[in-house]
Amino acid sequence: MKQVYILKDKSQRKRSALLITNIQFKYLSYRDGALRDEENMEWLLTALGCRVEKHRNLSGEQIAAAVRNFATLSQHRDSDSTFVVLMSHGDRIQNKDAILGVSYHKDINPLDVFFVDDIFTHLNSENCPALIDKPKVILIQACRGGAT
Repeated sequence: MKQVYILKDKSQRKRSALLITNIQFKYLSYRDGALRDEENMEWLLTALGCRVEKHRNLSGEQIAAAVRNFATLSQHRDSDSTFVVLMSHGDRIQNKDAILGVSYHKDINPLDVFFVDDIFTHLNSENCPALIDKPKVILIQACRGGAT
């Protein structure tokens, strides 16, 4: 059976994971259970051999910057896969799925969002060549019910 991608030996790989959790919002409700979700996800990623880069309570632009910066990490060259986990409130805006920043409000601050499709742009072959032919696991937990 042909291998789709090559797993590196544990002693050689340097897996990285990006974990972003928005808990506290200026205009939206506190995300009950988000701290526990973050703890569990960090435990899982660490158990999978990842060095976890963790951010909390980011604006849409800060989420974009964190993903952009994560894509430039030199550790990706020595990795066999990577994980990106985003947990926040979400919504469907301009017919696109969006992760809401901590200051989002549909009337007061409607631009505080990170569009989900941007993840793929930041982690594509051009912007993140170190991850070419390597699995990129993207997990999103973003309820889209009743954001203001």
